[in-house]
Amino acid sequence: MKQKQFKISLDDALRGTIDAAAHESGRSAAEEIRVRLDRSFREDGSNRDPGITALARDISEIVEQLLDLCWWKPKERGAWKDDRHVHDALRVAINEWLEATRPADHHPSAAADDLFDPRTLGMAAVTAFKQKKKQRADQHAAMQEAHAAALKDVETSQRKLTRMMNKARKDIDKEGGKK
Repeated sequence: MKQKQFKISLDDALRGTIDAAAHESGRSAAEEIRVRLDRSFREDGSNRDPGITALARDISEIVEQLLDLCWWKPKERGAWKDDRHVHDALRVAINEWLEATRPADHHPSAAADDLFDPRTLGMAAVTAFKQKKKQRADQHAAMQEAHAAALKDVETSQRKLTRMMNKARKDIDKEGGKK
C-alpha cells in the first residue's frame, strides 16, 4: 500500500517526546507516529470494555495526583516505582479507589465461587500479564538488536563504498596523469 505524506505542525516539546520514543523503539520519528496513531485508532475502535479504559485513566490520574502530593520527590518518570514509600502509597490509593468503586454484592453460582476465588483469579491474571509483558520486552529487545545489526551493516557498507569511490578517484587521477 502506497503511503502518502501528511503535514502536521508540532510544538518542540511534543517533537522531542516523539524523537525520544522513536530512539527508544529503534524506529524513525515518522514510523513512531504511524505506530502510535494506528494503536490509538485500534484501541478506540476495539471491543474493549469502556470501563477498562476508564479504570486505566483513573489509575493514571491517581499516580499523577500522588506525585503532586510528594513534594519532596522530583516529579520524574518512574518516581512511583523507584521509591518504596511512594510505591506503597500508590498501592493503598489504588486499593482505596477500587474499594470505593466496588460493585454491589451479587451472588454468582456456587461452582464459580469454588473455581475462581478472587485471590486465585487475581493471581492468574497477574501471572498472565507478567508473561505477556515479558514477551513484549523480549520482542522489543530483539527489535533493538536487529536495528543495531542493520545499522552496523549500513555503516560497513558505507565504509566499503567510500573505499571503492576513493580507489576509483585515484584510478581516474592516474589515468588523467598518463594522457
